[in-house]
Amino acid sequence: MDHPTTPPHTGSSADGGSDAGASGRSVSRRRVLTASGAAAAAGLVGVGRPAAALATPESGRTGPVSGPPQRVWPLWPKSFVSTRGTSFTVDRKPWRFGGTNNYYLHYKSHYMIDSALNDAAAMGLRVVRCWSFVDGDGAGAGGLTMHPEPFVYNEDAFELFDYAVFKAGQLGLRLVVGLENNWGDFGGIPQYATWFGATHDDFFSRPDMRAAYKSWVRFVLGRTNRYTGVRHDREPVIMTWELANEPRCQSDKTGDTLVRWADEMSRFMKRLAPRQLVTVGDEGFYGRANDPDYPYSNFEGVAWPRLTALPAVDYGTVHLYPQGWGEQTFQWGTDWINN
Repeated sequence: MDHPTTPPHTGSSADGGSDAGASGRSVSRRRVLTASGAAAAAGLVGVGRPAAALATPESGRTGPVSGPPQRVWPLWPKSFVSTRGTSFTVDRKPWRFGGTNNYYLHYKSHYMIDSALNDAAAMGLRVVRCWSFVDGDGAGAGGLTMHPEPFVYNEDAFELFDYAVFKAGQLGLRLVVGLENNWGDFGGIPQYATWFGATHDDFFSRPDMRAAYKSWVRFVLGRTNRYTGVRHDREPVIMTWELANEPRCQSDKTGDTLVRWADEMSRFMKRLAPRQLVTVGDEGFYGRANDPDYPYSNFEGVAWPRLTALPAVDYGTVHLYPQGWGEQTFQWGTDWINN
């Protein structure tokens, strides 16, 4: 799901208990940092200070760094996903897929990451959409924070995201990675508003808030994965970078503010990671003035046709909540997808 209505739980038996999850993180992180000799680099870092790489592209991908180097994983995606016309392509051939969402791959234990991704692969899914952010104090992620304050990043906390990318690659899966959230789960834009003493919608227009978001993007994309030795902006396992989950800007019904922001940020990402796809991550609100049907209206300040037409946006996204959008009918949902 895109934004849980309640903060994700961290202590029930369904996830092995919070102690097991926390212990898994601690043991794994300690092993990684000891093996890499990077203990001094752990903790809070400023912009542009990724952890030391544990493998080199020349030596091939490795298994967990506590053991001997492993052979190259045969299922690991070697080519990037591209678009041609209205199709996705891999190696210039049409590529179709089924996928799913998972919102905890970046903060739960290795056991839970393995379980979720193994299940996805066993179901025949080929893409998993996940998060790469925890802003603020980490209240929704068991205290783990990746982004405690503007321009300060917790490199140590990225161990689990690194492992999720590594595990997905082993299984031949690809990831759609959300870089921020319109909602308060894991911090999101509401956390930026708190940091800067601003409103939610200021995120899309204030220069200081845009600079903070860009700095975060540059850091995440430019990091070197501690399990693979490959920078994330050069990793075919990462199919897409998503600007944000369900961005909305109600204060500007024309859609201009959100379109300008998406244009600026998508171009910025394409310069950083030209071989990976970029999408906005919006629900598909159409932006028609005076349309009485909420998802087709301009109420949320989102104009889907204009967002998908931006030159650095590779494809559009559509979400569907028929009950939350006024108990819409099955036929309405079918028409929404087709339209």
